[in-house]
This record gives sequence, C-alpha cells and structure tokens, in this order.
Amino acid sequence: MLRYSDIELSMPAAGDLTPGIDQVYEYLAKRGIDRQQIDDLGLWVVPAGALIQKARGAPSSVHDTRLAVVFPHYGVNGQPIDWWSARLVDAGMGMGAGGFGALVERKMGKMFCPPNEPPHAYLPRTLDWAQLSRGDYVYIHESCIKAAAGARLGYWSVGLNGVRGWSSRKHGLALVDELRSLPWKALDLQPVIVFDSNAADNWDVQHAIQSLACKLEEVTGQRTRHILLPRGDDGTHWGFDDYCVALGDDAARAYLDSAAGSPELEVSAFERLRLELQREVVVVRSLGRIAEQDTGTLMSRGTFCDVNYAHYVCEGDDRTINVPRVWLTDSRRVEVEELRYVPGAEPMVPGEFLNLWRGMGLEPEQGDVSPWLELLERQVPDEGLRRWIIQWVAYPLQNLGAKMNSYVHLYGPPGTGKNALLAPLLRVYGRNGVVIGK
Repeated sequence: MLRYSDIELSMPAAGDLTPGIDQVYEYLAKRGIDRQQIDDLGLWVVPAGALIQKARGAPSSVHDTRLAVVFPHYGVNGQPIDWWSARLVDAGMGMGAGGFGALVERKMGKMFCPPNEPPHAYLPRTLDWAQLSRGDYVYIHESCIKAAAGARLGYWSVGLNGVRGWSSRKHGLALVDELRSLPWKALDLQPVIVFDSNAADNWDVQHAIQSLACKLEEVTGQRTRHILLPRGDDGTHWGFDDYCVALGDDAARAYLDSAAGSPELEVSAFERLRLELQREVVVVRSLGRIAEQDTGTLMSRGTFCDVNYAHYVCEGDDRTINVPRVWLTDSRRVEVEELRYVPGAEPMVPGEFLNLWRGMGLEPEQGDVSPWLELLERQVPDEGLRRWIIQWVAYPLQNLGAKMNSYVHLYGPPGTGKNALLAPLLRVYGRNGVVIGK
C-alpha cells in the first residue's frame, strides 16, 4: 500500500503545481475550505495521475492531468494512520490517452483511496476526540469534505468515503475501526447520519442509511438519527458543504442542532432481515429467478423461500413471517434485468445487471518478471513479434473488458515451455481463465 508518508516524500509541493493549483483552491473554497483550513487539516495537493500510478504499482495508459486533494486520516486517539483518501479535481488542463489507451472510453471518478485495502473513516484532525462529552452528537457524513465543513463549525464530524464506505464485505469488515472505536456506550454518544439531499428520492442511499443505522445499533447499542438536507433553490441536490456555503454558518449550525428533535430510526427484526436480503440476493427479471449477489447462483422462488433462505423468519403479531416471501412482493426489492460478465465494471448496477465477474486471481504488485521475459525470448526470438505478444498480454489487463480481435497460437513439441509461459497468466486471471481440453 502507498502510505501517506510516502506521498509526502515523493510528490511535489502544492506551490509547484502550476497551472491548476488556483483552480483547486477555488474548488475547495466553494466547499467552505479556505487556505488556512487546508493547512489546519493537513491537506496535500498532488498530481492525480502520479498518485494513482504509485498506489496501483503500475503505469496507466491514460494521461491524467487532474490534481488530487489528499486527506490524511487519523485514529480516535489523534494519531495519524497510514491511510488516506483523495478528492480528484479537474484543474482545467484536459485529459488525454496515448497508444492502445486512446481506444478505450473511461469514466473518471471523483474519489480515490488505496486500492485493495479495507476502508477507514475520516476524523478531521482539527477536532480533539479525547474531549468528547456524555450525550454528544456525532455527525456521520458521506465524504471527507463534508465532515471538514462540520468540523469547522465545531461539531463532532466523521467522513465516509461514500454512503457505503463504513464497511467492506470483501475484507470482512462490518464497521470501520474509527466508528467502532468511539466510546458510544461509555459516553452515551448519539449518532446522526447527514447524507446528501438525494436521500429523499434515491432508494440506494435510503438503503445505505437504514443499513448503517442497523449496524451501528448492532455494534454500538446506540439508536441512530437521520436529518435530511433540503435541495437548492434551483432543485439541485445539496451536500452539507453546499448548504454551509449557500446559507451561511448560522443556518448550518441550526440544521445540525435540529438532530436533537429528530426521531430515532427504528430497525425492527423484520427490517433487519429485509436489509440483509437486500445485500444478499437480487431478482433477475429476464430469467424469473433469484440470484445470490456474491456468486450469481440462481434459485427458483421455492428454493429461495423454503430452502436456502428458509431461516429468514421473524415473529409477527399472530404468525411467523417468512421474510423472503414478503421481500419478493416488496417494490423496494433489488432487481436487475439480466446477468452479465463485464470485467472491471461494478459488481451490480441495480435495475440493469448483476456482474458475474468477481475480480482477478491475483492483486497487482511490483515484482521481477525477468524469468517470464527470458522464457518468452527463448521461445520467440523475433524482437518485433515478442514486443507485440507482450502488448497483447498487457492490453486486456490494463483495459479490463477489452475484446481482443486476435489470438496467439503456440505450437511445438512437448517440453518446450508452452504451458510454463501461460501458467502465470492463468494465475493472474484466476477463475476467469479457462483451460479447454481436447
């Protein structure tokens, strides 16, 4: 993992990033973060392309000219942890790609975190978390910038990296350490979720709020409140940082203080099981089947309700409720149109598809590939052809999902190293690589 200390040592200072740095300062100012707060929070501005390449340990075919605002992360004890997150800002210098990369259209994200690492929450270093008092409200925002806005006003504010940045099924993490480590029970702290105004009509955000409230109650024993941000006057969605800048600090403080009068989110036994099903399964409309989100395994309605998930039951007023059956009739159930195999894409796009691609067999890291290159040189003496084969191998790895219009046919007597040349590639692709027998 690229540590925050490595970023400081290997990247240029903000003053050296010209042109573009003024656009970053303007971007942050529009979100309530001025030059002084940049220093107070310890933010670091670096070239986004260089940061992403170092973090991934591999070069990119995209010429990324954005700048990255890097947020250092701290533990509840105020000590820095070697983890960071970055907001990627278009500094008006354009994007570009060369070589094979120019053939692939990309959607550039706004956030970047250390890849393949479990998530962390952001605790602004301007707050002394040792000074928490009994009954204090702790406001949970969906980004670092929004938490920084709350901290500037003097409120205990935690930033997630996205509405689901509080957990990771991949890493077996039910709740990030920073939230888990707060003295919820000892000080009777009151959690308050402050996500963007699209929580009013975005079902996925609503589900994330309910899931987080459920997990906080399970882990900390505390009931959660949620306060809904309004939209802007022109109907655009607001985050808390937008609210602060548009209406001023006094209005923002009054909004956060309104949490005291908001009701606690109720999470019943039925609702817990329903939320669990939302995370576990999905209806595939084109097949008329239910699929497990993790594996893509298909089930009939009967197998789903009466066999595989028959234990998802709870007691109602006068009967036992089979939650899977009720879930199937719920208009909020997770649905997709079809199953697809789309390397590099999201695991699922609700309403569209469940992705059967589940990642590569190995995670990329720096290493010595000279033995493989020496074997290739022995088998393919022609330098031009050898270079073409290396590019043929590299391109689909650098551009997941790219469809190749050519193939490599290796032939020769037994024992010449054909399988040895391909074996490392099969390990890289994992279950995505298939050996077709005679």
